[in-house]
Amino acid sequence: MLQDFVQPTFLKRGDKVAITGLASKIDNDVYIKPALELLHQWGVEVVTGQSLHEEWFAFAGTDSIRQNDFQTFLDDSSIKAIFSARGGYGSSRYLDKVDFTRFKNDPKWIIGFSDITAVLSHALTLGIQSIHGPMPKTFFQDETGSSLESLRKVLFGELTSYQFEPHTLNRVGNADGILFGGNLCLLAHLIGSKSDVDTAGKILFLEDVDEYHYSVDRLMVQLKRAGKLDQLKGLLIGSFSDMKDNAEDFGMTPYEIIRHWTQEYDYPIAFGVAIGHEARNLAMPVGRPVQFGVNENSVELKF
Repeated sequence: MLQDFVQPTFLKRGDKVAITGLASKIDNDVYIKPALELLHQWGVEVVTGQSLHEEWFAFAGTDSIRQNDFQTFLDDSSIKAIFSARGGYGSSRYLDKVDFTRFKNDPKWIIGFSDITAVLSHALTLGIQSIHGPMPKTFFQDETGSSLESLRKVLFGELTSYQFEPHTLNRVGNADGILFGGNLCLLAHLIGSKSDVDTAGKILFLEDVDEYHYSVDRLMVQLKRAGKLDQLKGLLIGSFSDMKDNAEDFGMTPYEIIRHWTQEYDYPIAFGVAIGHEARNLAMPVGRPVQFGVNENSVELKF
């Protein structure tokens, strides 16, 4: 039986949402103002955190400022969703100091990806679903608009399924499981922490950016040694963007590395899924039960 994770209430027109800086600093004029206009078009009211106007080294203000913003929005019952303005780095620095008591009693959507994998993972350890998807900094990168539309559909309860193109490295099969995942580096980073998620029974998705090939191998070894790959129901591999190699070629691409470390298992695997640091980054409801199917001609994810 699949574990039942609490699904926050879907948004409706007139609801209030928040944008805050959970990690790295952001340019308000370039990213936040257009995001506000878009969210207003969706019919929601938007409030913003002090952190959006702060700068402390590479961060959106000090750890305490970012923590206080997050705590305020978690505790405010009128806020129905919290968008992280961007990823970068920094959300795990203060995560253990956040009080999630009211959040557990009155769940709301938390939206982000990349470094925000830490926050989404922590929410799942508390039994709450969240959304791995576009943030204000990346709202308009996908010129097709499909990524933003996928986010809107998840938030307003309209998402039914995704279809993806086949890939030569795919492994066919069908599975039911709980959708979970995020940035490979962050998932390895969280092992042993309070935000570490049990991956048994999960349909796991992975993505990463700006890593060396050998680092991807090391991160996959870490997941395997920690037992994170053993009891999966399925695996989706998103974009591995801006990857680097040493002068001495590692010998395998990131996709080939992942296929190598999962070759002993029999669950379905889909490569080339539109998740991650490319322009097209579809919203994934973390903690949602899904049906996952991979055949020679197509890949489907049903919610």
